[in-house]
Amino acid sequence: ISNGTLLSAKPLVIAREIKDYGASHKTDDVTEMYYADYLLYWLKTIKKSLTTPTYGSYLSKANLIAEYFRTHGNPLVNEVTKKNIQDYVTYLSEVKKNGSKNIAHHRGIISSSFNYIEDELEKNPVHKISIPKKVKPKHVIRTADEIMKIIEYVLMNNDLTLAWAIYAGGFLSYRREESMGASWAFIDLDKGRISVYYTITETFVKGEGNVLEIKDEGKTADSIRSHQLDDFGIQLLSAIQKSQKYNMEIAGNSYNHKYDQFVMVDALGNIIMPETLSKRYIAVQRKMGYENGNIQPIKDLRHSCASDLNSRGKTLKDIQ
Repeated sequence: ISNGTLLSAKPLVIAREIKDYGASHKTDDVTEMYYADYLLYWLKTIKKSLTTPTYGSYLSKANLIAEYFRTHGNPLVNEVTKKNIQDYVTYLSEVKKNGSKNIAHHRGIISSSFNYIEDELEKNPVHKISIPKKVKPKHVIRTADEIMKIIEYVLMNNDLTLAWAIYAGGFLSYRREESMGASWAFIDLDKGRISVYYTITETFVKGEGNVLEIKDEGKTADSIRSHQLDDFGIQLLSAIQKSQKYNMEIAGNSYNHKYDQFVMVDALGNIIMPETLSKRYIAVQRKMGYENGNIQPIKDLRHSCASDLNSRGKTLKDIQ
């Protein structure tokens, strides 16, 4: 895997194991398997090279792809055409109403499955498959004052971790996974500096439920950055640190020390699930009287930060 993309690889001796997989179309030639069967077999073959959350994400999409092809002619691997794949892309866009980003993920899985056996194919049908143009999302933008009012409301309810996530997104321009990954090892409260080296994401894995993935690097090289905290940020993190120490004493042996280095843990030391955090932010806005259409997803906080910087005369280069 390189930069999240599956590289082409020479196939293992797939034919020897096809019968063990239980494919509905028995054959010793992988190109004569039903594509739906081959796709799931391919994913099983490369499973060890993927992280658990990534495999879970691939599996959920692969199951959808396989079901579509089974119910739309059930072609063999060597019968799949560019039109078949383009029709699937159209189906995702027009019937399932998927966005271009998700459609690109589906196409990527199909492409990787064919790249894996490209030497055995006369022609790779995935080349030049077009994806609907990305529709620019409409972000809900809050002013700095509005964000502070929400934080104050959250603090009145003693939800320190949600307050941190809102502050990190709205004033430091952190993505959700970056605010989730804030680590005491990279926070200097005396100097008022914070650097984010970790990201924490969540993926649903069939049979295991929602699984956390902790990475020791940001989404890109530019994501690993440092910020100067203002007095409020220092006070907020100090309060969270004191709260965690108090919870450790109260919970005793019931406290989970596995995640002691992270800011975003609950009263028993467990990492707060990212989706739970997002739902809490939406719930708070509803309680404050914000109506549908003006509810801000947590990912839009960083866009509010960029808008605020722009209004204060910062250039696009400075904001980036």
